[in-house]
Amino acid sequence: MVEARYGQNGRRQYQHADRKIRAIIRARGDECGICGGEINYTAQQYEPDAFEVDHLVPISRGGTETLRKQQGNTSTMQSVALQHRRR
Repeated sequence: MVEARYGQNGRRQYQHADRKIRAIIRARGDECGICGGEINYTAQQYEPDAFEVDHLVPISRGGTETLRKQQGNTSTMQSVALQHRRR
């Protein structure tokens, strides 16, 4: 399993495996795994329809860094999913 690394600014630093999974999902052109909507793969980070990768089972709960355990989402749906998981 790949261990997450964090920079001095507290943001997660992507490793080679992370970038490879993101590239595969982007190349496939997957729809949002939560709402089924279209993902704008060219949008800048933090735009509402930008591309985010979501772990189906969070790493903190035993999830793994494999392609089968991740899906592409829009930033908006990712925020909704994170708020739902925190409850």
